[in-house]
Amino acid sequence: MLLNELAKLLEEMKKKKEPTKDQSSRIIGDHIFRIRGNRIRWLTEVQFRWLTKVQFSYLTENQVLWLSADQISWLTKAQISYLTKVQIRWITGYQLSWLTENQVRWLSADQVSWLKKDQVSHLTKVQISGFSKDQVSGLSGNQISYLSVDQISWLTKVQISGFSKDQVSGLSGNQISYLSKVQLSGLSESQIRWLTKDQISWLSKVQLSGLSKVQLSGLSKVQLRWLTEYQISWLSKVQILWLLARIKEVC
Repeated sequence: MLLNELAKLLEEMKKKKEPTKDQSSRIIGDHIFRIRGNRIRWLTEVQFRWLTKVQFSYLTENQVLWLSADQISWLTKAQISYLTKVQIRWITGYQLSWLTENQVRWLSADQVSWLKKDQVSHLTKVQISGFSKDQVSGLSGNQISYLSVDQISWLTKVQISGFSKDQVSGLSGNQISYLSKVQLSGLSESQIRWLTKDQISWLSKVQLSGLSKVQLSGLSKVQLRWLTEYQISWLSKVQILWLLARIKEVC
């Protein structure tokens, strides 16, 4: 009887006969898992926004995979907070890219840390630049390494200034080379000290010319030895003086 009732009411939904809130709660209630994946798309905006935390907990992988772009855009702040680690990881990269700037801001740092490689690679410019410092802190070094060079270029100076040692270490030399002078200026003295030999070798003339006194003073004795003759020749006279002062300190 239950399945027959569900089928009948879902047919009404398909025909755009809007059920009442009571009818919707009967349809989706604790039995939402009985709705076939492709039929989840029949839920209207009003019905979708009525889904509660308990109802969200019953969503299956097949149902999540069938959520449309419109339905993803209807997710409320509360509903996004209901998404578990398992459900977050069911969302495809394309579905994740449908989240609006505001919706992305509603993800917790923990939820951001659950994103898989395919999901991270689908983050858009608006989504990445909209991440708060707290959300960026949720990204692991591995997740940072999944970012394309275009995505790396979308990170803000403020976001980069909050990078942990693990995140700085996650940057490949190629990714480092795509950081602008402004982005690189966001690195603190401590963050500069975390750069590896490979990362330093990728620093360009433009990037090196933007390093501040504090940043150059952050280079360790070992890092100073990693700078090539070409890289040193790209520094300004003032930067050379800062570098000499640093060499005297550590040698």
